Amino acid sequence: MGGSIRDAVTSRTLKKMVAQATIYSIWTERNNRLHVGESRSPATIFMFIDHFIKDVILGKRKLKKFQLLMQLWIRYE
Repeated sequence: MGGSIRDAVTSRTLKKMVAQATIYSIWTERNNRLHVGESRSPATIFMFIDHFIKDVILGKRKLKKFQLLMQLWIRYE
């Protein structure tokens, strides 16, 4: 039972990170299009989000709730 609670916390943490990274990416893309006149392809934006999530996980991997996140993230690739 303890594993399922931990899995739920890990999944919730990953969902929050993905939501934050997605919102940030969309906002950045919007600003680039409006102010710079440049746009990126959807594939490039998805790649940015992927790298962003991996960087955050690697940066916080010593924290207890981040230990299983990389496995969970890679599972969805």
